[in-house]
Amino acid sequence: MMLSKEEKELCSATLPSDILSNLPENVLDEILIRVPLRDAVGTSILSKKWRYNWCRLPGLTLDQTLWDTTNKSIRFVTRFTDIIYHLLALHVGPITKFILSDIAKLGNYSKIDNLVLFLSRNGIQHLVLQFPKNKPYKLPSSFFTCLQMRHLSLHHCSIQPLSTFTGFSELVKLELYEVTISSEMLGSLISHSQLLEKLVLHISSSLDHIQIDAPKLKSFDFTGNVELISLKKVPFLLELSLFNTEVPSPGTGQHDFTKYFESFPNLEHLHLDYRSLQLLAAGSYDIATKLSSPLNGLKCLCLSDICLDELAELSPALCLIRSSPYLQYIQIKFKAFSDVPLNLLKVRNLPENVLDEILIRMTLRDAVRSSILSKKWRYSWCRLPELTLDQTLWDTTDQSICFVTRFTDIIYHLLALHVGPITKFILSDIANLGNYSKIDNLVLFLSKNGIQHLVLQFPKHKPYKLPSSFFTCSRMSHLSLHHCSIQPLSTFTRFSELVKLELYEVTISSEMLGSLISHSQLLEKLVLQISSILDHIPIDAPKLKSFDFTGNIELISLKKVPFLLELSLFNTVAPSPETGQHDFTKYFESFPNLEHLHLDYRSLKLLAAESYDIAAKLSSPLNGLKCLCLSDICLDSLAELSPALCLIRSSPYLQDIQIKVLMIFGGKRTCSATLPLDALSNLPENVLDDILIRKPLRDAVRLPEFVFDQTLGDTTNESISLVTRFTDIIYHLLALHVGPITKFILSDIANLGNYSKIDNLLLFLSRNGIQHLPPPTFKGFSELVSLELCELKISSEMLGSLLSHSPLLEKLVMQISSILDCIQIDAPKLKSFDFTDNINILSLVKSPFLVKLSLVSAAVTLKTETQLSKYFEVCPALEHLHFDDRSLQKSEMDVDAVNLYGCILAIKAEK
Repeated sequence: MMLSKEEKELCSATLPSDILSNLPENVLDEILIRVPLRDAVGTSILSKKWRYNWCRLPGLTLDQTLWDTTNKSIRFVTRFTDIIYHLLALHVGPITKFILSDIAKLGNYSKIDNLVLFLSRNGIQHLVLQFPKNKPYKLPSSFFTCLQMRHLSLHHCSIQPLSTFTGFSELVKLELYEVTISSEMLGSLISHSQLLEKLVLHISSSLDHIQIDAPKLKSFDFTGNVELISLKKVPFLLELSLFNTEVPSPGTGQHDFTKYFESFPNLEHLHLDYRSLQLLAAGSYDIATKLSSPLNGLKCLCLSDICLDELAELSPALCLIRSSPYLQYIQIKFKAFSDVPLNLLKVRNLPENVLDEILIRMTLRDAVRSSILSKKWRYSWCRLPELTLDQTLWDTTDQSICFVTRFTDIIYHLLALHVGPITKFILSDIANLGNYSKIDNLVLFLSKNGIQHLVLQFPKHKPYKLPSSFFTCSRMSHLSLHHCSIQPLSTFTRFSELVKLELYEVTISSEMLGSLISHSQLLEKLVLQISSILDHIPIDAPKLKSFDFTGNIELISLKKVPFLLELSLFNTVAPSPETGQHDFTKYFESFPNLEHLHLDYRSLKLLAAESYDIAAKLSSPLNGLKCLCLSDICLDSLAELSPALCLIRSSPYLQDIQIKVLMIFGGKRTCSATLPLDALSNLPENVLDDILIRKPLRDAVRLPEFVFDQTLGDTTNESISLVTRFTDIIYHLLALHVGPITKFILSDIANLGNYSKIDNLLLFLSRNGIQHLPPPTFKGFSELVSLELCELKISSEMLGSLLSHSPLLEKLVMQISSILDCIQIDAPKLKSFDFTDNINILSLVKSPFLVKLSLVSAAVTLKTETQLSKYFEVCPALEHLHFDDRSLQKSEMDVDAVNLYGCILAIKAEK
């Protein structure tokens, strides 16, 4: 985007003229490599130094984003030629990555041949060439000399290598899309790429036999027409996807399906379509029940377009399922059945457990629709142990019929037809249901059919009162309730097998909730999100591992939870003064193995009873705690900060700390106390670094280091003037900050009216241990190591005194355009001196460790009592010397560059 004249003037007024030229080359490269090529080239107008920076970019992308920026009144061929010309003519250094695409309008490819030759000579490693489908590109001979190639992606190319070509020995990733290549050449290319890890082949032209010999291959994706695929020597293969675009002919090469997967036992993801299944099984119906070696590592199995009345597809599919004992995910996409009369014998041979495995992984609507397949399939869905009634089911019913009627019809069929146990049931998205009488019958039905996993989600505005039959589900192991009223019978004692309990906005008394939990001795996971006020919840669950609470509670007791690993407490209402008391320092004793802890500020107040007098550490350290998250913490509230610091100090092996700090500028919450001066100094150094110093000031309010720049200004209300915003920020700093400020940076204040507030700020910094600015009563900087003075007003005497009183000074940078009389540099430990000034006399005294000296001046005289040849005797360790001609024009010895050059040679000879 081009800048307007006003924007350019603003940039010129606010930025120093040399801000870009002083950037190191590696920084420039890091900036340019992350922007589109059109923007990178556009930087050439910024300055002389930037003019050719883009020419050394190691990665180039020529695509539609570049063509769109050129003059469209000129035909594409001319524009393309011009771009390639500039690239070939101006680029220097290696090109490790190159992408070319969107060139459908290019007349011929002669210029691309030259481009490929150019890339082959410049160390190309990552190459992507995308040509249009109607006009493929024949790769030139120079392409096969790119011996450093690591990533190669070709679209619509013809590959005909020279007889001398042996392969890309460093190739790691190969992608071929609709290329023209022989089976022999493809096999040779793969076998000679011994480092190959990822292979993608999408080739529609017919191939005879592909032999994959790649010992480090991890992923293989094939889509095409092939007669035989041999996967040998691929022991590390993790992902395999085979899609055959043509039905294999009867004469297709034979595979031994039961042994086909033996050479890659670590396979985790397998995706096959029905043609690939037929290819691997050679169209045979006589497939063994299981593979010769089980696929113990297989986690995900996807089968596409499978026809259930084709044993040539179904038999190998079932074989794979039976041979994968640790499958986590199965996806089967069925296709329409053939018009050939179904052979009932084929379907009868399917085991019921296999049918169940297939149907249970389908949505209920698809499982019910399978009833039309055959007589045996007609009621197969009726024995499904898992049922989900949600929006995906309601959407498939006749929308012209009211929801109540549709729901009634579905429940009727379920009650009337289902046989066998229902171990899992999910009901949701029933906001349009009039009353819940039918659900009562449904719950009764479930209670009689061995329900173990139950999820009931009701709308917020209309909660559901659980019927008495619900409390007879004695085998319940997983329970999730949303917007329900729980009022059990007096005879109800417990769900003795309950492992997971989730209650969202339910109505239940504190006593009942405590009893429910305490009588669930196998409970491992507990989630409570209840906004209604609860008095006291005693959590007595000896096997509990995870507890997530969000709600309003006065007292929460965690006792007998020795295996608790994850704890999250969010209180939605600030605790009242009458809230029950916790002993914060001993609260975590009953779960010493805690690994993850997440608290908000209200929970901290609740646990600490809003006390400011919190011990420095817990009575027992949290040695197992790995992750600590604290939300909406106000750092000037001792009721929140004290327990937070106590937790941090008591967790010696923390790996991750996340603190979300509440902004106090203009916030509703006010400071309730003042921090003691050592509140932060007691924190471990690594905690200080990771929590506070690395955060922007907008996220961290109490810091020993401050950066006031544009990132802070951008977070404030921009409708308010900068003066007002700046005043407000400075006010909070002066009023609230305690402890030392060792580092302070101030910038981007061009719109500030006057500097009176900065005077107060400097006075404040001088009283708070600042190490980067002078106090008002200057007596020297005895610990100063680095000094940078850019365009400030200072007298020669003051500058000399400043330097002489800094005995530890190692780095000195001076850029002062105002004329100075005489400067005497007396810094015995000085290592680097960069001077860009207008000065009459410059005297170097006692600089034995000076390694780098740069003098660029409008007028300078090198003052010394000896000859120029002895001028540098005071800095014998000098390694880098930079002079310009102006630095010599006023020399008292009237020397020229030749004399200086001789002096440098003499120094070099002495060394």
